[in-house]
Amino acid sequence: MRETAFLCPLCSNSICTQCQEFYHYGMSCNLNKLCKGDSDYSLKMWLQADPNNHKSCPSCSAPIEKNGGCNHMTCWKCKCDMCWLCLQVFPNAELVVLKRFTSKPFLLTSRKNDVPPPELLKPLCNINCVFLCILGKFDLGERN
Repeated sequence: MRETAFLCPLCSNSICTQCQEFYHYGMSCNLNKLCKGDSDYSLKMWLQADPNNHKSCPSCSAPIEKNGGCNHMTCWKCKCDMCWLCLQVFPNAELVVLKRFTSKPFLLTSRKNDVPPPELLKPLCNINCVFLCILGKFDLGERN
């Protein structure tokens, strides 16, 4: 049996004539009922539709999606900071440089031995770089 929509003249909402719920375009009444009972249904359908449109958080396995910006990601669930490209977790959010739109993320920590020398960073820095100097501990010199 085919569901049809009724357009309410008072509120202009479309109502399904079968189940008397808001009209559920392209979805059967039964499927609409299942969706309403499962708050994660839309997420599950999106994940199944294209397995390449997301990655899993390395800390909590929650699905994450990149829709623009730099390669620094923060998980919506556990709030860990990570690189979108390699999924390396940045400890204590000590991220200093992530070059936008490239595959060259860098992690600089507060330990002096872990900081790459400025001559390695300079060629990679340009107008698209993001610099977050944590507590002002780093002097990277002049940027290109």
